Amino acid sequence: MKTLTIGILSYKEQKERLFAIAMGEIKPKPDDPKIWFTSREALNHVLSNKNMELIEAISKHKPASIRELAKLAHRQESNVARDIKKLEKYKIIELAKSGRTKKPMFPYSEIVTKHIFPDHAHA
Repeated sequence: MKTLTIGILSYKEQKERLFAIAMGEIKPKPDDPKIWFTSREALNHVLSNKNMELIEAISKHKPASIRELAKLAHRQESNVARDIKKLEKYKIIELAKSGRTKKPMFPYSEIVTKHIFPDHAHA
């Protein structure tokens, strides 16, 4: 399994970093974040306690569908589907389609966050 690395850097600093990469001024490292948030608050909104419970249930129980995940989480299917859609948008989970069923998968062994401070944004 692989590690999901999430970075925290302001929008302006993310833009500057991407420009520096495009200009060849910096070369991204293999362990650099692949998913970025502009603040810890934004990250916490996506990785809320309820969403982390879903991720843990997916990782541990490997449910065959969102319906099964909702039962495991003791939550309404519509709410779980909404949260899964958000996690999929950020590429934190994947949905494998099998007919009309979507199987949620968490293809990582761990989640690591890196707060990159402005003076190290180009390191």
